Amino acid sequence: MDEFNPSASTGDEVLQEHRNRCVMEERERAARVELDREALRSEAKTVSARIRAWEHFHGLCLPSRAGHPVIDVIATATGLTRAQVESEQHARTIKSRPVTESRGWPQDGQ
Repeated sequence: MDEFNPSASTGDEVLQEHRNRCVMEERERAARVELDREALRSEAKTVSARIRAWEHFHGLCLPSRAGHPVIDVIATATGLTRAQVESEQHARTIKSRPVTESRGWPQDGQ
């Protein structure tokens, strides 16, 4: 501590504490990112869970269009086959259809 300026040491300590806190927060963030990446490829998780993890990690949704180029990217990132990703894509498409259409019932006006 500087005897002519008592606040000098306190200011240095505050800056050092802030730096230490920033380093710790960055390490924690990096650890969370690594856990998220591991979840993408975890064989303990279902196909659906791995794809949802990919969606969460990248902030994107599984495309609904068959043959979309990102299907291969998702498959590679999650350790799944293209067929597994396409199967999940198809299952989601079926779930998003109106009940009458998925059961083969005629739509209004048909």
